[in-house]
Amino acid sequence: MSKPMPRLDRSQLRGVERAAVPALELVNGSRLLKAMTYPMWHFGSRKFVTTLSGNLYEPHGLDHVRELQAPSGVVMIANHRSFFDLFFTAACAVDAVPSFCTQMVFPVRKDFFYDTVPGLLLNLTLTSGSMWPPIFRDERKATLNQEAMVQLGAALRRGTLCGIHPEGTRGRGDDPWTLGDAKAGVGHLLRSAAPDVMVLPTFILGMSSDFGATARRNFRRPGQRGEPVRIWFGPPQRADQLVAAGGDSPQGIAEAATQLIRLLAERDHQSWLERPRQA
Repeated sequence: MSKPMPRLDRSQLRGVERAAVPALELVNGSRLLKAMTYPMWHFGSRKFVTTLSGNLYEPHGLDHVRELQAPSGVVMIANHRSFFDLFFTAACAVDAVPSFCTQMVFPVRKDFFYDTVPGLLLNLTLTSGSMWPPIFRDERKATLNQEAMVQLGAALRRGTLCGIHPEGTRGRGDDPWTLGDAKAGVGHLLRSAAPDVMVLPTFILGMSSDFGATARRNFRRPGQRGEPVRIWFGPPQRADQLVAAGGDSPQGIAEAATQLIRLLAERDHQSWLERPRQA
C-alpha cells in the first residue's frame, strides 16, 4: 500500500494559501482524482494550445520520447525563456506520443496560483491541478520548499511526469542559447528520487510569453509565420547517473542536469546558423 502524500506545514500558510495548498495536495495525492482531472488537460487545454500554436512546432528527437520507459516517473528539465515553455513542450510530446504520460506536475511560484482565487480556479480546471507544488520565495522557503521536494519525490514514484526549470527563473539575456546558472532545487529532487527515475532533457526556443502573438503567427500562411518553435528532446538519463556525475551534491547534480540542456542549446544554435534565410 502506497504511503499518503506528505503535507506542507499548515501552520506556515497564509491567506488563500490555506485553501489552495490543501486542495492541490488532495488532487495530486490521489490517483483517482488525478486520473479524473487529467482529461481536462489532455482533451481541453492541451488541445486548445496545440490548435493555436501547433503550426509553429518544429520537434526534434521525438524518438527519445517514444522509447522512454519510466515506471518510476520522468523529470523533464528545460530551459526557461517564456512563461509557457514546459507546458508547450509537454503538449508537443503528448501530441506525438499520447501514451507518454497520464499525469503531470509542474512546480510553480506560488504568487498567482496559490495567492489568488482566480489562480486557484484556473489551476484546478485548465491545468487539471498540475501547477504544483508551490515554490515559496519568502522567508518560509527554507522549510516549505524542502517539503515540496519530498512531495515531488512521492509523486514521481507513481509514474508522474514532473516538468522543472533547473535555472529557476526566466532567462532575459540577449543570447537565447546561453542558460543561466543552475539552482540546487533540481539537485535535491534527483538526489531524493528513486534511482531509476528518468531525466528527459529538453530545449525550446521561438515561444513567446505573449500567447496572443503566437496564435496570430500560427494562422499565417507557410513562410510568413516567423520563427518556428523548435523543441529538442535529448537522450534520457537515470537519476542515479546524474547524482554520480554531480558528486552527490545538490548543486553539482543540478549543474550536471543543466549541462544536458546546454548540449541541446548548442545543437539548436548550430542548426539555426545553418538554416537558409528567406530573401
